[in-house]
Amino acid sequence: MFVETTALQIADEEDLEIQISIVTKIGRTTNKTTGRLSEIGTYKVKYYGRDIKFKECFQITDQGSRFGREGDSGSGVFLTETERHGKKALGILIATDERNIPNDTKSLVCDVKKFLELCDIELFDPTV
Repeated sequence: MFVETTALQIADEEDLEIQISIVTKIGRTTNKTTGRLSEIGTYKVKYYGRDIKFKECFQITDQGSRFGREGDSGSGVFLTETERHGKKALGILIATDERNIPNDTKSLVCDVKKFLELCDIELFDPTV
């Protein structure tokens, strides 16, 4: 059975406010958590002893509890609704712990926009 849904809006540069924008995700390990967008940049992450460089990723700072832990990778990360915009997709959680990131109070999120463009797909919000 096909259910009609609404395409989810994707965050763009004018939606992002460093140290102000609040994000949320639901992960396998930590369930629903909230964080704050703290930086946008290129980061080196250690995977299985090798350094991998990720360009134009988002750094998320914990807010109250850990934003992500091992097992949460791959979770969708969303800008929370504000007066300026509704809920928008931001990215995909890629690194969360002290083995991968020097400061374990931060998580890294890759921009979902590039992935969607590469695969020529859209995201849909099942709650609408």
